[in-house]
Parts: sequence; structure tokens; C-alpha cells
Amino acid sequence: MEKTGKLLLAVFVVLGLLGCRIEGVITTNGNEALPGVTVDLSGDENDTAVTDEQGRYAFNDLSGTNYTVTPILEGYIFSPESQDVTFTKNNQSVAGVDFIAEKMLEPSIALGSEHSLALKKDGTV
Repeated sequence: MEKTGKLLLAVFVVLGLLGCRIEGVITTNGNEALPGVTVDLSGDENDTAVTDEQGRYAFNDLSGTNYTVTPILEGYIFSPESQDVTFTKNNQSVAGVDFIAEKMLEPSIALGSEHSLALKKDGTV
């Protein structure tokens, strides 16, 4: 290996790990896959992913050690709200960073058989 290649490898070893992966699945509280969820990765690197038709997502080739994974989809709350992941060696894969999504209920007030009020997403009635 030439000197440049050795130096580059040394820089990667000093600054962080190589080739790590985080993966998980997001399902509804009825155990159905939830596609289209934005999954935010923050920490040593920042990235986003979107769940596929099976509710799966993955972050590949991570070189840092500490991350937080947070799912985001309007109209849903997630359990847990976020999860922390820490890598301790190269090429480590952490699977099972899963979340359960519950659809938020929109509150409404009944005003008799002919009228009702509903709270809109923007906070107005």
C-alpha cells in the first residue's frame, strides 16, 4: 500500500469507525408496516432515510460512534420517541432499532345531532 493509502486509513481509524450500519422497522400499533416515515439520524453524522413498503429503513457506511435515530411522520406519535446507538468496533451492524407508530386522534366536540366542532391541525376550530 502506498503512503497515501496508509495515511488515509490511519485518519479513518483515528477519527472513527468504518462501515457501521443501523437498521430497523417501523410498524403501527396494529403490527402493520408503515411506509413513508422519515427517519432522522443525528449525532456524529446527520442523515435521513424513508421507510420502504415493509416499514424498513437503514443507514449504511457510518463512521462515527454515537447516533440518535428519530422517526417523523405528521399525524403519528412513536414509541419510543427516539433511540440512541453506540458503535464500539468497525463493520458493526445494529439491527432491531424498531419503533411503533400510533395515529394521533383529532379531538372533536359534539354540539347536538346537527352540529359539531373539530380542532384542525393548525389549532383553529
